[in-house]
Amino acid sequence: MNKQIKSCIILLENLLFSNKKYSRKDFMEKLKMEELSSSNSSITRILNKTYNDFGIKIQQKKEYFEIIDEETELDYIDRYKNFKNLLFREIIQKNIIENSLISQFISFENNSTNKGIMFIGTALNAILENRKLKILYQSFYESETKEYITNPLFIKEYQSRWYLIAEQNENQKLKTFAFDRIQNMETLTSTFKLKNQNIDLFKNTIGINHSEDVQEIVLWFNNWQANYIKTLPIHSTQKIISEDENGLTISIKVNVNFELEQIIKSYGSSTRVIKPEFLKLKIIEEFEKTIEIYKSNF
Repeated sequence: MNKQIKSCIILLENLLFSNKKYSRKDFMEKLKMEELSSSNSSITRILNKTYNDFGIKIQQKKEYFEIIDEETELDYIDRYKNFKNLLFREIIQKNIIENSLISQFISFENNSTNKGIMFIGTALNAILENRKLKILYQSFYESETKEYITNPLFIKEYQSRWYLIAEQNENQKLKTFAFDRIQNMETLTSTFKLKNQNIDLFKNTIGINHSEDVQEIVLWFNNWQANYIKTLPIHSTQKIISEDENGLTISIKVNVNFELEQIIKSYGSSTRVIKPEFLKLKIIEEFEKTIEIYKSNF
């Protein structure tokens, strides 16, 4: 990753996750320590790049930097995390080459898989050229492989697995293909006209199950989880409604899908659905089923 991106991440780390104000002087000293350019013109370029690449508008007021909320994109946290992941992967790759003992000091998810990644390059080229793909796919839920002619839109990673999001046919119905379930992929000579704005399709989606039905979800978290939720938002649309000695109440605007329900259930008694009512009742029902399973004799 280039030096300018590293400089942006240093600035954002301090603005997003530090309780104290971050001054231009502090930033320049940190850049010098990291052997990065710290001139006034370099800092101007860093601020411009932070806005262009991360969607975060930063201005200096007196001697301190400040995020201008009204000019900052809603999904800036997601963008920041993506760039941070790229930087981390670059560090890991460099150290694997230089230090064969790295596996003793860093633990990776056991369920991460590289199966199917050989198709990612083909899919990406098809997306860039607006070319149709012929995909031979083996679903988890079907015994036979099926062939699909698709319009590839974009590639998405979720929970250590890579997915291709594509239009299955001319009615723009979306289908998600897990790369590790793709048996074969072929780029066709025929092209398609892009009708959707690719990544914006999933702007209000957690995970990979997409729908157009966006809801305002209001959640309460106890104080034990409050700081975690504030520093690592559930979604880029997250807003704080209130915070007091009893806990934190937030809202997000997403479609209700399996992944959202799993996230809510993962917090157990640390959270409660305030609204919508149907989601609250669904979570209650799921926990009641879980209790019955634990009480039952196998």
